[in-house]
Amino acid sequence: MKKAHINNKSLMIRRVTIKDARQFYELKLKSIQTDPEVFLATMEEMKSKTMHEILAWINHDYIFGAFIKNNLLGLLHLIRQQPEKFQHIGIVGGLYVDPDYRGQGIGRKLVDFLLAYVKEKKKFYSLQLKVVPADLAAIKLYESFGFFCWAKEKNALYHNGKYSDQL
Repeated sequence: MKKAHINNKSLMIRRVTIKDARQFYELKLKSIQTDPEVFLATMEEMKSKTMHEILAWINHDYIFGAFIKNNLLGLLHLIRQQPEKFQHIGIVGGLYVDPDYRGQGIGRKLVDFLLAYVKEKKKFYSLQLKVVPADLAAIKLYESFGFFCWAKEKNALYHNGKYSDQL
């Protein structure tokens, strides 16, 4: 299949809103279908979410989307932790770009947007993320922004009879 080429002028990065809920849900399903080993949720867990839960998710976290003509093709989450004493540490996760649009810098633009947002809003003292060692593209991208591995959680994930570490 031929990859879709984007015009950078037509790409818009913005926060996902409740009006994007259906597209958000569908792209989350696609992310688990195409890259099941890198996301925490299983297909069954994602499919069981109600639209009320999806809307609450969008309203609680900072979810940034890459859009072309209002079509959502990439996601990146910035999660506010609970309880209050942890809210100064943002958790970055859920980076996904539709396979038809990969290799065009969309993931980089999402991370760049998230970091600019954090800097402007000054809501977080630090950012943390977890990534599976097999997700080399994500690791390379995050490292290019100054993220570094400070720990390895052995056998952090278990799915389909297989353990995976997290960095």
